[in-house]
Amino acid sequence: MRFYWSYKSLPELSDLPVAEQRAAGRRVNWQVHERWQTWAVYLAFLPFVLVCRWVGSFVGHEEIGTIVGVLISAAISGQIVVLMARSLLKPNNSGADRK
Repeated sequence: MRFYWSYKSLPELSDLPVAEQRAAGRRVNWQVHERWQTWAVYLAFLPFVLVCRWVGSFVGHEEIGTIVGVLISAAISGQIVVLMARSLLKPNNSGADRK
């Protein structure tokens, strides 16, 4: 599985000029965050962060546990959001022409 850290690294945007990449990235970012699935992904990782905080408190470093939980959650949720963004960048994502 490839990791895409920004919209610039997406294969769908690689052939576009930089200005169009930015415009498409902003447009898709807005569209992705209008979907309830994006917010569900963000909320799903809240218990994970709390569990990491709880585990960190056992070893005396509650803050470090929280930071680790946030970093892991941000990396995973970021990849899920980019996957949703890629589906919006495909030419035919409506499914109307599928056979």
